[in-house]
Amino acid sequence: MAYVALVSLKHTIQRLLSSSQIPSLPPLQELIQVAYNVVKSLQELFTTLEVDRDDEMVKAMNKEIREAACRLEDVLDQAHLPKIIFSHNLKHLMETWPKISVKRILLCIIAQINPEFDTTSRDAEITDDEELASYLCSCLKNRRYLIVVDDLWKTQVWDELERAFPDDLNKSRVIVTSRLYEVANHASTDTFPHRMRFLNKEESWHLLRDKVFGGEENSCPPQLHKAGKEIAVKCQGLPLMIIALAKHLSQAEKTAEYWRK
Repeated sequence: MAYVALVSLKHTIQRLLSSSQIPSLPPLQELIQVAYNVVKSLQELFTTLEVDRDDEMVKAMNKEIREAACRLEDVLDQAHLPKIIFSHNLKHLMETWPKISVKRILLCIIAQINPEFDTTSRDAEITDDEELASYLCSCLKNRRYLIVVDDLWKTQVWDELERAFPDDLNKSRVIVTSRLYEVANHASTDTFPHRMRFLNKEESWHLLRDKVFGGEENSCPPQLHKAGKEIAVKCQGLPLMIIALAKHLSQAEKTAEYWRK
C-alpha cells in the first residue's frame, strides 16, 4: 500500500536528516529535504482522501507511488556506502523527478515578454540564473506587469526569482501559487496568503471531464456521466487527485463498466 510505503520512507528521511552522515554534503542534504517535503505532502493527501481501495484507478496510483517510494528508500538506505557512491545514486534518482529549475522559469517569462529572445541559443544555454534575473529585471524596468508563478515548491526558489521583478511603485504584481503554506507565506511579504477552498461536486466533475476529454463541449459520452461524477466525488475536492485520476482515465478504457470498477 502506498500510504505504508510513504510512512516508512518519511521515517527513513527523518532519520537520515538527523544523522551525522550528511552535513559534509550540503547539496545532498538539500535534495533529501526536498524529498521529505514531497513525501510529507503525499502522505497528507492519502490521509485526507477516503476512497474505495478496490478502485482500479486507485490501485494503479497506489502501485506507482509505492514503487517510487520504495526506490527512493532503497537509495537512502545506502547512506552507509562511500559518499561518492551514495551521492551518485541519490542524484541519479532525484534527477528523474519532475521539477522545473529557476533558469527554466526565468527563460519562460523572458520568452513571453521578449519574443525575439532565443531560449534555444548557445547564449541562453551558458547564461546563469543571476544573469537571466538581471536581464529580466531590465526588461521589466519601468513597465507595468502581472506575472503568475505557478506551483512554487521552495522558499529559496522564490528568493532567486524575486530579484528579477523590479518594484517601480507602478502597481505591478506577481501572483505565486504553492501547495506548501510556508512557501506561500514566505513569498507574501505584505499580505496573508489566500487559502484556496476545495472544489465542490460540480467543479470536481467538470475538471475531471475536461482533463479526460480535452475540455471540448459535449465530448464526454452521456453513459459515463454518472460513473464520472461518482469518481469526482471520491476525490473530495482535491484538484491534484482529480488531475492524477484523469490522466489515468484518459489512457484507459472509456466505458461505464471500467469506470465503475
